[in-house]
Amino acid sequence: MIVVQTDGSQLVAVQRTDLSIDDLKARGLAVADNRSSEVGLEWDVNVLAEVATDLDLQPYFIDAELASFTSSYSDGTGANEKPEGRYKEQYGVIVICEDETEQRMIYERLTEQGLKCLRESAVSPFQRRSAG
Repeated sequence: MIVVQTDGSQLVAVQRTDLSIDDLKARGLAVADNRSSEVGLEWDVNVLAEVATDLDLQPYFIDAELASFTSSYSDGTGANEKPEGRYKEQYGVIVICEDETEQRMIYERLTEQGLKCLRESAVSPFQRRSAG
Protein backbone atom coordinates (compact mmCIF):
# COMPACT_ATOMS: atom_id res chain seq x y z
CA MET A 1 0.00 0.00 0.00
CA ILE A 2 1.18 3.52 -0.79
CA VAL A 3 0.16 6.37 1.52
CA VAL A 4 0.24 9.90 0.10
CA GLN A 5 0.27 12.58 2.77
CA THR A 6 -1.38 15.87 1.82
CA ASP A 7 -2.81 18.99 3.40
CA GLY A 8 -5.69 18.91 0.92
CA SER A 9 -4.54 21.91 -1.11
CA GLN A 10 -3.68 19.79 -4.16
CA LEU A 11 -5.58 17.06 -5.97
CA VAL A 12 -4.03 13.63 -5.57
CA ALA A 13 -4.82 11.40 -8.56
CA VAL A 14 -4.15 7.74 -9.15
CA GLN A 15 -3.56 6.59 -12.71
CA ARG A 16 -3.88 2.87 -13.25
CA THR A 17 -1.30 1.45 -15.62
CA ASP A 18 -3.05 -1.89 -16.07
CA LEU A 19 -6.15 -0.43 -17.77
CA SER A 20 -6.90 1.87 -20.68
CA ILE A 21 -10.05 3.86 -21.45
CA ASP A 22 -10.86 1.39 -24.25
CA ASP A 23 -10.86 -1.66 -21.95
CA LEU A 24 -14.25 -3.11 -21.10
CA LYS A 25 -12.96 -3.84 -17.62
CA ALA A 26 -12.06 -0.14 -17.14
CA ARG A 27 -15.49 0.98 -18.34
CA GLY A 28 -17.17 -1.57 -16.11
CA LEU A 29 -15.19 -0.33 -13.10
CA ALA A 30 -16.16 3.27 -13.92
CA VAL A 31 -19.85 2.35 -14.11
CA ALA A 32 -19.63 0.31 -10.90
CA ASP A 33 -17.85 3.16 -9.10
CA ASN A 34 -20.44 5.75 -10.12
CA ARG A 35 -23.39 3.42 -9.56
CA SER A 36 -22.23 2.37 -6.10
CA SER A 37 -22.40 5.99 -5.01
CA GLU A 38 -26.05 6.15 -6.13
CA VAL A 39 -27.57 3.03 -4.57
CA GLY A 40 -27.49 1.26 -1.29
CA LEU A 41 -26.48 4.29 0.72
CA GLU A 42 -28.34 4.65 3.97
CA TRP A 43 -27.41 7.40 6.39
CA ASP A 44 -27.51 6.86 10.12
CA VAL A 45 -30.00 9.63 10.91
CA ASN A 46 -29.03 9.65 14.58
CA VAL A 47 -25.40 10.36 13.69
CA LEU A 48 -26.40 13.00 11.12
CA ALA A 49 -28.70 14.73 13.59
CA GLU A 50 -25.88 14.81 16.12
CA VAL A 51 -23.42 16.15 13.53
CA ALA A 52 -25.99 18.79 12.50
CA THR A 53 -25.84 20.37 15.95
CA ASP A 54 -22.26 21.49 15.20
CA LEU A 55 -22.02 21.44 11.39
CA ASP A 56 -24.35 23.06 8.85
CA LEU A 57 -25.43 20.18 6.57
CA GLN A 58 -27.27 22.51 4.17
CA PRO A 59 -24.47 22.49 1.55
CA TYR A 60 -24.57 18.69 1.38
CA PHE A 61 -28.30 17.89 1.33
CA ILE A 62 -31.50 19.39 -0.06
CA ASP A 63 -34.15 20.65 2.39
CA ALA A 64 -36.36 17.56 1.99
CA GLU A 65 -33.45 15.29 2.92
CA LEU A 66 -32.56 17.39 5.95
CA ALA A 67 -36.18 17.32 7.06
CA SER A 68 -36.29 13.53 6.78
CA PHE A 69 -33.10 13.20 8.82
CA THR A 70 -34.30 15.45 11.61
CA SER A 71 -37.88 14.11 11.66
CA SER A 72 -36.70 10.52 11.98
CA TYR A 73 -34.10 11.28 14.63
CA SER A 74 -34.31 8.95 17.58
CA ASP A 75 -32.50 9.20 20.87
CA GLY A 76 -32.13 5.44 20.94
CA THR A 77 -35.28 4.85 22.99
CA GLY A 78 -37.41 4.39 19.88
CA ALA A 79 -39.18 7.71 20.33
CA ASN A 80 -38.93 10.10 17.42
CA GLU A 81 -37.49 13.34 18.63
CA LYS A 82 -36.15 16.26 16.69
CA PRO A 83 -32.77 17.47 17.84
CA GLU A 84 -32.47 21.06 18.89
CA GLY A 85 -30.99 22.97 16.02
CA ARG A 86 -31.63 25.09 13.00
CA TYR A 87 -33.74 22.67 10.95
CA LYS A 88 -37.51 22.57 10.91
CA GLU A 89 -39.82 20.01 9.40
CA GLN A 90 -40.67 20.81 5.79
CA TYR A 91 -43.02 19.35 3.22
CA GLY A 92 -42.57 19.23 -0.53
CA VAL A 93 -44.10 18.15 -3.78
CA ILE A 94 -42.25 16.60 -6.70
CA VAL A 95 -43.52 17.44 -10.18
CA ILE A 96 -42.36 15.21 -13.04
CA CYS A 97 -41.95 17.30 -16.20
CA GLU A 98 -41.72 16.27 -19.84
CA ASP A 99 -38.57 18.31 -20.42
CA GLU A 100 -36.46 21.18 -19.12
CA THR A 101 -38.68 23.78 -20.80
CA GLU A 102 -41.76 22.55 -18.94
CA GLN A 103 -39.75 22.41 -15.71
CA ARG A 104 -38.70 26.04 -16.18
CA MET A 105 -42.30 27.16 -16.89
CA ILE A 106 -43.71 25.39 -13.81
CA TYR A 107 -40.84 26.65 -11.65
CA GLU A 108 -41.43 30.24 -12.76
CA ARG A 109 -45.20 29.95 -12.28
CA LEU A 110 -44.81 28.63 -8.72
CA THR A 111 -42.15 31.15 -7.71
CA GLU A 112 -44.33 33.99 -9.08
CA GLN A 113 -47.01 32.79 -6.65
CA GLY A 114 -44.52 33.22 -3.82
CA LEU A 115 -43.73 29.54 -3.31
CA LYS A 116 -40.20 28.43 -2.44
CA CYS A 117 -39.00 26.02 -5.13
CA LEU A 118 -35.88 23.98 -5.74
CA ARG A 119 -34.94 23.16 -9.31
CA GLU A 120 -33.45 19.69 -9.32
CA SER A 121 -32.85 17.13 -12.02
CA ALA A 122 -33.22 13.51 -11.02
CA VAL A 123 -32.16 12.19 -14.43
CA SER A 124 -28.86 10.37 -14.58
CA PRO A 125 -26.41 11.15 -17.40
CA PHE A 126 -27.20 7.75 -18.91
CA GLN A 127 -30.94 8.54 -19.00
CA ARG A 128 -30.22 11.94 -20.58
CA ARG A 129 -28.24 10.34 -23.39
CA SER A 130 -30.83 7.66 -24.12
CA ALA A 131 -33.74 10.12 -23.95
CA GLY A 132 -32.23 12.49 -26.54
